[in-house]
This record gives sequence, C-alpha cells and structure tokens, in this order.
Amino acid sequence: MGRILTLLAMGELVVGTGVGCGSTPSSEAIVQAFEDQDLPVGETYPVRQVDGWEKSLVPKTYEEGTHFDVPGQGKGHGAQVFIYESQDDLKVMRDYYKEIEEMPTIGPSLHSHLYQDGLVLLQVRGTVPKPQANRYGDVLEEV
Repeated sequence: MGRILTLLAMGELVVGTGVGCGSTPSSEAIVQAFEDQDLPVGETYPVRQVDGWEKSLVPKTYEEGTHFDVPGQGKGHGAQVFIYESQDDLKVMRDYYKEIEEMPTIGPSLHSHLYQDGLVLLQVRGTVPKPQANRYGDVLEEV
C-alpha cells in the first residue's frame, strides 16, 4: 500500500479512462484534433461508409477508422485515420498503399501521403499538396 501511495504522490499511477496513460485515441478523436488545430476538415464518417469500401481490395486489418473529406478535394476525397491492434496489422495497410504506387498500371495517380504514430495510420490522398498533408501528420504526432 505504501508503494501505491508513493506512486500516486509521484503521479506515476494512472487508473481509469486511458487519458494520460499512453492509450491510442479513437480515429474520431484524432479527426477532432485536426479540427481543433484549424485544419480543414469537411464531412466525416466511418471508413466502411466510403462508397465501394466493402468491395475494395483495401485490407480490412484495422480495428476502426474514420474518413474525412479535405475541402477542395471533392466529396468522398480526403483522408482516412485507421486504428490498429498491432504493428503487424498496421504494416499490412501501409504496405498496401505503398504497393499501389508501384503498380505500372496505376502508379502515382493513386499516391498517398502516409503518416504513422504508434498504432495509428493516417492516409491522405496524394492530390492534397504535401505541405498541407504534412500539417495533418504533425498534428497526429501531437495527439
């Protein structure tokens, strides 16, 4: 009991909601952080509601994900935030996006800006200018 009180006094023992104990935020919370930092965020919805998502070849290794439109990119175009249970699951999706770019019949037309922080992967459509995409990536690192 003395050790627990010492840890509590030192602020090292956190019990409860996950706030402050290194837990992964939800994809919705990350998108909200983008908005809170005045980054452009249009309509948001779960990735499974993206037109054609369930039939697409995109690996479904994520636990949950949120799509958000980036204003100026058109409806249904922008970025996705994915949350994973493991680095292996995340790697499957990251590798998928990288492999698409290397396909000779598709190539850079489906380029993505990819940002990773812990068990979170942010995929921003390649038509979003790199400096703007980097701003989302910077905020992801701060969340």
